[in-house]
Amino acid sequence: MPNVTFTIDSVSNFTATGTGMIGMAPALAAQGRLYVIYSGTHTRPFYIGTSGNVQQRFQNRVAAMNDAGIVAATLQNSFVFTIRVTINNINHQPNDLGIANGIDVEKLLLRLYHVHYQAAFRNTAKWSTAFANTDGNGLHVRYLDPQNRVGGFAPVGANGFVQLLAGAGNY
Repeated sequence: MPNVTFTIDSVSNFTATGTGMIGMAPALAAQGRLYVIYSGTHTRPFYIGTSGNVQQRFQNRVAAMNDAGIVAATLQNSFVFTIRVTINNINHQPNDLGIANGIDVEKLLLRLYHVHYQAAFRNTAKWSTAFANTDGNGLHVRYLDPQNRVGGFAPVGANGFVQLLAGAGNY
């Protein structure tokens, strides 16, 4: 049975720089991660994505916002948290397609938010169809926020994690 653990490992806020441009603090690591963009002012507050290098992904996105003239004040109550993926106690950096160790961990995280927390997404490509769990021995998924870094914006229980067990089939 694969053991998949999603652990929130950083949180970065959109900030105003000294020149009035948008920046991010602290900077995101140059690593492969899943990420969640939370926008408290949007009716569909969640965007879940993946990148082989989240630092580069967000440098490009922040540059585009600055080029478009978006000001930091419009991003108040918005932040990004990155999620480290471990499978069977080994760190796996997901690629740009959301795949880690042969598992579509991006889709699995989207389905976790959709099925268990009825989250409203801005991206819709992967959450609307079930995650196909083809392992006949089942799947064990944990979602951790060990330092309560996101203050309740991630779907973790009072004990600091969500634990799911699913058999073979769709999730």
